[in-house]
Amino acid sequence: MPNPALPEDPLIAHLHRAALDRGGWHDFVLALEQRFGGAKASIHGAAGSSDAPFLSVAGSFDPAFAQSYLAYYHRINPFMPLSAALPQGGARVSPMDLPEEALRRTEFYNDWLRPQDDLSIAVAVKSRSHGNRSLVLSLNIRRRDGDRAALRAQHLLDRLEPHLSHAFQVAEIVSALSLQSGQAGAGDGGLMMVDDGLSLVWADAGAALQEGRVFRLDPFNRLMFLNGAVQDWARAACRTSGGAKPLARAVQAADGWQVRLVLPGDGPGLPSPFFGGHCFARPRILFVLSRLVEVPSRLLHLQSRFGLTPAEAEVAAAIAQGLTTAEIALARQASLHTVRNQIRSVLAKMDARHRIDVARILAQGCA
Repeated sequence: MPNPALPEDPLIAHLHRAALDRGGWHDFVLALEQRFGGAKASIHGAAGSSDAPFLSVAGSFDPAFAQSYLAYYHRINPFMPLSAALPQGGARVSPMDLPEEALRRTEFYNDWLRPQDDLSIAVAVKSRSHGNRSLVLSLNIRRRDGDRAALRAQHLLDRLEPHLSHAFQVAEIVSALSLQSGQAGAGDGGLMMVDDGLSLVWADAGAALQEGRVFRLDPFNRLMFLNGAVQDWARAACRTSGGAKPLARAVQAADGWQVRLVLPGDGPGLPSPFFGGHCFARPRILFVLSRLVEVPSRLLHLQSRFGLTPAEAEVAAAIAQGLTTAEIALARQASLHTVRNQIRSVLAKMDARHRIDVARILAQGCA
């Protein structure tokens, strides 16, 4: 006789899909909530000692509470450090690490958890790692459902953990192969998917390695490029992602990194998981990070001879080409104020009184 289907079989099927299609993660979270009525589920990925998140999928949390979480409450969430310290492979219930009395005294509980059906019991499991990355799956349970519900959730997550770990590891391998095959861009760097508020929803291993070098993340995935001009451009890219207004598809960061915007339909042969399914309700935007292997020798010489920063060297070259301040700002996706300051600095460092002097110095072969 065939073995009877286990209650978690549909959940495992969603995890198998998630290994190849990132839309499957959201379907899995929603199915888990349906399987465990009254609970709210979420997944986040963490990388390295900083536990910087690289993937975030939430279930059916009230949108208003989700927005307030992003705006403020993630900073005071007492579960986040506990999540980072979770041992791999075994589910834990929050009271094991955060006593109820301590939780009830927090602003996070009284202002965020309690108004949401008192979702104050958390059960979480961390997947086995791939490289330095792992996933944390969490279930928030209503207090009135009590310890028995928490125990059932713990047993369920324990049974799901091998499948969660396998799906995650396969997804990481597929992403790495895509990057190596040229689908995800070339050279040092990787891919990052964000929503239209610049909240990071997924990043591959190559992009995650650039945290602290090209970008940083706040405690709940809000993306901040370290270069101000790139950050301004990225915000503009998110604002115009759903409209018809054209936007430059690439911008150069000051340290030799290029960040390229890719929208659905104009990707360079990207596989469907990046845009397939309905994983995230808000618009999704893909940034491709790549290191420019070679900085033109003229720019390097300008930096060396006159002590210009990489950005100032690029501005000097643009001045020599006869571009106006407005044209330089448009080309660099920077503000007029920023470019004016850079021009003043270039003139001072090159001992030039006027723009024409900069053009003359370059024309005379200083670079």
